[in-house]
Amino acid sequence: MGNLPIPPNVEVIENGKPVSRERIDPQVASFIFQAVQASQLTKLRKLEESKIPTGTWSGMYDLTTEVTELVIGNPWISFTIINAGPGRAKVSIQRELELAEEASIDVGQPVNFNFNFPVVKKLYMKSTSTCQVRIYAIEGAQN
Repeated sequence: MGNLPIPPNVEVIENGKPVSRERIDPQVASFIFQAVQASQLTKLRKLEESKIPTGTWSGMYDLTTEVTELVIGNPWISFTIINAGPGRAKVSIQRELELAEEASIDVGQPVNFNFNFPVVKKLYMKSTSTCQVRIYAIEGAQN
């Protein structure tokens, strides 16, 4: 195992004597690497667990030519929007910090979105004139 640099304000003492700053005890380095690995494994476990649905959600919205913002409590893994008409609906999805998907939905047309992870946090919806949309969503765990 190679030597790791030690910050200048840390003094390493081994067997009661100061040790050169140019090396670190291999057992300490091994402990640090094991701690980093355990942290990464925990992150991976949480990511995999977030795929498991935690609930469902549904709602109906009347849309106009003005943008309707829907802020989502628990992020969605997937959802379906059905446009009941009479106008055409337009939906933009915000995942994390970016607009990721955009869809135009005809009357009577169900549109499915599936992201495999709970990433959908906001929807922006509007219509060409007026319409009513029904949304069915599967929620995931919030990380």
